[in-house]
Amino acid sequence: MKKHRTSPRNKNGYFIAEVPVALWFVLIIMLFPLLNLATTCLRSSFLWYAAHTATANAARAISYQTGINGQLPAMTIAENSAVQTAAGFHGIHIDSVQTAIVITDINNLKQTVSANRLSTPADPTNFGYQIQVVVNGMADPLFYSQTNWLGRIPGLTAPMPLTFSDRQFCEAPQGLNL
Repeated sequence: MKKHRTSPRNKNGYFIAEVPVALWFVLIIMLFPLLNLATTCLRSSFLWYAAHTATANAARAISYQTGINGQLPAMTIAENSAVQTAAGFHGIHIDSVQTAIVITDINNLKQTVSANRLSTPADPTNFGYQIQVVVNGMADPLFYSQTNWLGRIPGLTAPMPLTFSDRQFCEAPQGLNL
């Protein structure tokens, strides 16, 4: 018995013609942008880690602005820690590190932020003292786009600017006025 074709075309060979278009779509349109975004997200977590480490180290300092007995002040420790932590990871760059004191009134929970040292000695019975470190930086994507047909998209074709902030309770509030 003879088979009759329902279609006048031969179905063999279509796969070879469709593979380049499908691969181009999967690799160029989906995979590379997702790799770039995933890399940028991973690198942003490294930048957060730099801010967190800087804050934890600065909170242990015995003074805020002026070094005492050869020990560095909190402001210098925060900057050095952030830069040193970021240097351990590829693709992140720190633009600036700002350190501040957050003073919380225990009675009414009102907070004030001061970038300078305290003018009077700390009063831990009425106030809570935290060190806040804000790190501004950039996280690079894995691949940079050489063509500008997409434009500059942060995290995809250009570095993503990020700001991370962290707070830790000060371990030596009596040194915040130094």
